[in-house]
Amino acid sequence: MSITNTYVLDYSASEIARLKLNADVIAGITRRLIQDSGIQPGMRVLDIGCGVGDVSMLLAETVGKLGRIVAFDREPRAIETAQLGQSRPDTSKSTSWSDQTMNCLKARRLMQ
Repeated sequence: MSITNTYVLDYSASEIARLKLNADVIAGITRRLIQDSGIQPGMRVLDIGCGVGDVSMLLAETVGKLGRIVAFDREPRAIETAQLGQSRPDTSKSTSWSDQTMNCLKARRLMQ
């Protein structure tokens, strides 16, 4: 069995659109899960395998301007798409690794 280093469905424009649509459909559930997990304003959250950033943006809404989201993914096209989403004025932004401790780690669908 060989291990592939790329996302099976690729990061074509149509796949990114599908991922965004899926994120929009489940955004309410995701917001509730974030709230139920205890993430609060001012927290620092590490998002491993952020994909196109849909959950990162929802986390940023929750932690607010005093919080910090550090998100990364091994797929450059996913990161490019996620960074485009950072232009939303209601989100906190982070593009560099922090030497500070984190309050929470999010790794949804990391092993797919």
